[in-house]
Amino acid sequence: MASDSFRREYETMTQAPTHTPRRVFRDRREAGRVLARLLNAYRGKPDVVVLGLPRGGIPVAWEVAAALGAPLDAFRRPQARRSRT
Repeated sequence: MASDSFRREYETMTQAPTHTPRRVFRDRREAGRVLARLLNAYRGKPDVVVLGLPRGGIPVAWEVAAALGAPLDAFRRPQARRSRT
């Protein structure tokens, strides 16, 4: 279950009058550290696994996994099979 601080931060970030995010991060690692603070309620739980998405999500996920003491895995979409014609 999400913590109250996570809920407040999420509501703050999503109440922008346009679809432009209110917060701009220096880089993906900073974004991961901020996200890790928001997910602090999950720190040390044995059933938590952090999944990183390729194309930019791995640095974010690494920061979250390190802060939470959780294992990190990468989610990768399987390659489409080419038909032999």
